Amino acid sequence: MSKKRKRVSRRRLAGQRVLSYVPSFHLETGELKPVTAARHYIASQELKPPALINVRRNEHTTDRFFLAEKGVFS
Repeated sequence: MSKKRKRVSRRRLAGQRVLSYVPSFHLETGELKPVTAARHYIASQELKPPALINVRRNEHTTDRFFLAEKGVFS
């Protein structure tokens, strides 16, 4: 018997399509908390919104932050 395929959500697919046009940046936290590391990176690189920042906490955990006109969202 064949396995039933999982249905792809159109809303989620649309969101992924939109995020594919947003620039993405990757960095390590070091000694800082993830949100602090992201804010320092935004300030040092003078990033303009919209942007997606992936902060790697350790080998298993990565935090994603979205830089918008109104601030940084996780």
